[in-house]
Amino acid sequence: MSAPEVHQSVPRRQRVRLVLVLAFLVLLLIVVLSPVAWQTVPSVDESLRAISETLFGFQLLAFELLSVLLLAALIGAIFLARRPL
Repeated sequence: MSAPEVHQSVPRRQRVRLVLVLAFLVLLLIVVLSPVAWQTVPSVDESLRAISETLFGFQLLAFELLSVLLLAALIGAIFLARRPL
């Protein structure tokens, strides 16, 4: 690759990353803001029901944010492990 080709490919990679990040954020926003009608299973034990109602009711947003944070940490760890030192 010559020098001009390298300079042209860097902004293109940044645009692709930006588009992917924006698409992920839009999808995450749609999932978080969409109303979901959760159905309960009548034969579930009460302790399990209490845990699930707490986790997926009151603390759903915190649970989802934590999963996104862990995913970002995983991607960052893979990126750092693959980068030459």
